[in-house]
Amino acid sequence: MAKIPERMSRRRRLKYAPAVTLPPIEKISEPKFKQRLLSRFFVRFHMTLMLGGVTISGVGASKLLLELDVNWMLIRYPIAVCAAYGIFFFSIKVWLWYIGLGSRKKDDPEDESEFDEEYDFDSEPADFSSRESGAARRIEYGDWAGSVFKATWIPFAVVLALAIGFGWAAQHYCPAATKAAEIFYLCR
Repeated sequence: MAKIPERMSRRRRLKYAPAVTLPPIEKISEPKFKQRLLSRFFVRFHMTLMLGGVTISGVGASKLLLELDVNWMLIRYPIAVCAAYGIFFFSIKVWLWYIGLGSRKKDDPEDESEFDEEYDFDSEPADFSSRESGAARRIEYGDWAGSVFKATWIPFAVVLALAIGFGWAAQHYCPAATKAAEIFYLCR
């Protein structure tokens, strides 16, 4: 019975212990962030793999649709571009997970990567604002999809418009062709 009051008093001591203050986390600048990222990962190799995966997925989607008797390039090519864009987002998510910036539980101490040791990305976003641009670009935990979409929607829209335009022109001027390569043989 004597141990019970001792436990209770130990709990009280821990409960009223002075708070430990940690030094503030330094905001990381864009050049420093890039330097850390490039020094730890083979970024160009990763981006080459991602680009290859996006290209193969677009060609594969077109080939699959062709096998499913979707012979109109006006339909098949835009669907293939959208599928490739979806794979692009998936590959970005996988890459962010790989380098330690992907989705994970914030309170999971076992899921710390080497990249997070120098800078705690969960606690404070990196601020990439510049005085010339007038707008703050921030990397915030969990909002990678919005940032990627904002940076890539215009190129995606251009490629999608080109795919639709090419598909329409191909079907209009050479309706017998089901592939881009057939245009040169069937419609000279």
